[in-house]
Amino acid sequence: MKIPEKIKMGGHTITVTIRRLDQCEVDGTIGVFGYFDCEKLEIHVDSDSPPSLQWETFIHEIIEAACFFTETALPHPIIQSFGLLISQAITNAEA
Repeated sequence: MKIPEKIKMGGHTITVTIRRLDQCEVDGTIGVFGYFDCEKLEIHVDSDSPPSLQWETFIHEIIEAACFFTETALPHPIIQSFGLLISQAITNAEA
């Protein structure tokens, strides 16, 4: 699946980049595959990850953005589960 350079959500444009992420970008956390920057309205996905993980991370960060815009505080394991399930559903639909 091709990850778009921009998406729209609730009338907002979110820019999407695929690039090498430094661990210091996200509170020094090691093993971060991507993140949603709510101040800049940007999704960043780590280019060093395999394509399937980049896709799942992109979907995960869309869910993070939706939670931000709707002021919904879902537990991270739920966001992770939704990301995995939705990314598989979309990938399978394209096959």
